[in-house]
Amino acid sequence: MKRPDWQLSRNGLFWVLLAFLAVVGLHFTHLPVWVTALAALCVGWRVLEYRGAVPFPPWPFKVVLVLACMVGLSMTYPSLLGLEPMLAMLVAGFGLKLLEMHHKRDAVVLVFLSYFTAAVQCVFSTEIPSFLLVVLTFVIATTALVSINQSKALGFSLRPSGMAMLMLATSLPLMLALFLVVPRLGALWSIPVPKNQARTGISDTLAPGGISKLVRSDKLAFRVRFDNDIPDRARLYWRGVVMSEFDGRQWSQADFFGPDQPVLDRLDEEGIVRLGEPVRYTLTMEPTQRR
Repeated sequence: MKRPDWQLSRNGLFWVLLAFLAVVGLHFTHLPVWVTALAALCVGWRVLEYRGAVPFPPWPFKVVLVLACMVGLSMTYPSLLGLEPMLAMLVAGFGLKLLEMHHKRDAVVLVFLSYFTAAVQCVFSTEIPSFLLVVLTFVIATTALVSINQSKALGFSLRPSGMAMLMLATSLPLMLALFLVVPRLGALWSIPVPKNQARTGISDTLAPGGISKLVRSDKLAFRVRFDNDIPDRARLYWRGVVMSEFDGRQWSQADFFGPDQPVLDRLDEEGIVRLGEPVRYTLTMEPTQRR
């Protein structure tokens, strides 16, 4: 029996799902865990639906997923006006759209969404490895676009990937010409970029409510080089900034704890009781864009 022309082929479905997984992997470190779990659920459901194990999800189930995403976003982010919450919303909507993909035109919309979502990575990072991952995602998305428009009788094949790379290579001269000729206009609108957002670490001041806006970061804070053997981890203690002054709006350091003079030089030597063996080390802090 001949299938209708609007129906998506197996090869097209495979590459669309792969493009979605590539986008999720590209933004894995920027997404909450529950968004990644939602993406895995949507992909798994589509695979099982293709194998005939489950039907298309009914509309009450999809409504529950949408409401759950809204609750998850509101609980994860204090405000949706930011790059990371908007990205999480975009990827969550991307995954939910997979559950409604029936026609070829739906798959084409998802491919275009893959291009846009992958390009957002360039806002988070401008390093070459990150850019190469974006290019790889573009190749997968273009392969999905080629597979969607091929014959539905064609089984799984890697042949569309070669055509996709040829298409992208052919477009390179036009891309370079547009990059060099077209003027760079300022954005008509903007959203907060997380690179200037408060993060866990050392700051000059601390305002009430600022702690709730901190974003936990696993980036390197400082390096330490010991002159002798490294002490046990249980003995290591790093003293932070002491903020003892409050002006009614924010906490800050007192003048005698300023950055111009070491703390020990400002204290009375007779009032210091030293215990144990001295530990000599050199501490090198990573740049924090602050004093």
